[in-house]
Amino acid sequence: MVMFLSRISSILEKKRLVEIATDNGLLLLSPDKIASIQSLELAEHLANKSIASGTNISKKIHLEFLLWLAGKKDISRALEEMLFKDNSDILVVSFRKNDSLMRLITKKKLELDLQKESSPAELERISLSRISN
Repeated sequence: MVMFLSRISSILEKKRLVEIATDNGLLLLSPDKIASIQSLELAEHLANKSIASGTNISKKIHLEFLLWLAGKKDISRALEEMLFKDNSDILVVSFRKNDSLMRLITKKKLELDLQKESSPAELERISLSRISN
């Protein structure tokens, strides 16, 4: 699967945005919770790998990706931690391109503005998130 990223602002209410995201397999994340492009790519790789090997927690790629990115084993906790807080700045993550859906939720497209690389500690947190304590 290929990940599509966009950073947007929206005039839609949060409840409506969450409904649209849920119905269409989108993740609407808080950009300040994302360490870097490298973190996103690592979570994508691990999600694809876990689905291919059958070690996935979620059958849906976007939710498996979210679990890896958040370093959680529970979808509700991962969403609670990573979901956008402010309609004026949302990082949209999708695993299928849907331009008409993006036009529906986007008031303004913003600069992606994420660091390229993560710290070793951040990469380790994502990589080791499935190891039980």
